[in-house]
Amino acid sequence: YKNINLSLDNLLDAWQSGDKVKMKSILSAEGDEESEKFNEALLSERDKGMAKKIDAMLKKDGKNTYFILVGSAHLVPENSVTGILKAMGYNVIEK
Repeated sequence: YKNINLSLDNLLDAWQSGDKVKMKSILSAEGDEESEKFNEALLSERDKGMAKKIDAMLKKDGKNTYFILVGSAHLVPENSVTGILKAMGYNVIEK
């Protein structure tokens, strides 16, 4: 985790300024093996699980509108919660 603090600082700066392109770049960047494993556990695997739970909730009762809040890191890469839900055919509106 050599550059984890710098990466987190850069991610926070991008989030504060609303720069989704920079966030996506930071979250998608290839790094050392430890950073890759950290991102896989923190984001990729959690995103799959969150999308699966949201899908199950919506299929259970599709008549309602839901407001679902996730952290900003789960919004920008294609394999994020929103990306997975869009791929499943959901209309995702980010506010």
